[in-house]
Amino acid sequence: MGTGRRKTPAEGCTLDRPRNEDAFPVCAEETLVLLVDGEASDDAAIEVVRSTHRLGLGCLAYHDVTLSADRLSRFHDAGFRSATQPDADVGGRLEHLFFRAFLNGARRVVAFVGRAEGVTPEILGEAFDALGGGDTAIGPSGDGGYYLIGLSRPCRKVFRGIPWGTDLVLRETMAHLHSCGLRVRILPPLLASAGA
Repeated sequence: MGTGRRKTPAEGCTLDRPRNEDAFPVCAEETLVLLVDGEASDDAAIEVVRSTHRLGLGCLAYHDVTLSADRLSRFHDAGFRSATQPDADVGGRLEHLFFRAFLNGARRVVAFVGRAEGVTPEILGEAFDALGGGDTAIGPSGDGGYYLIGLSRPCRKVFRGIPWGTDLVLRETMAHLHSCGLRVRILPPLLASAGA
């Protein structure tokens, strides 16, 4: 796990507590987050979590207000906690979830951004291991985006100004990560994956 010391935010970033205190669960030191939208990733994300044997891994289904009770129940039955996403673009949702997770106790946060199909427990383990000694892990997808991103230090500008839904997402995100002074580990690409 970690050394017990919390990493400081990247240059120019703070962890100010948001004014709107919606319910966001206390997070484990290592927290996996699934941005829930399309139903196709539900089973794949649940399966990779069940196959991962990391002690103390916390799992969070980060969903919009329209998520059905049946789908939410599937996540709860699999051990996921849940939190509601703000009404924002992908970048706004990612920024919100990472900052809230760090404010609520997480030290290493990994988010499935695209479909979880093809993500193995080994890839997930590699992402968390990279965050133990580094700042960022990112898994490129075949469409110019990424299927997974992990941070151990918050930086608000990582997710701002990204042309979401284009083939420039990965390139622009990498530029933002480097401008924040964050060290990046590139994970194995999933060429068939639809990412951010």
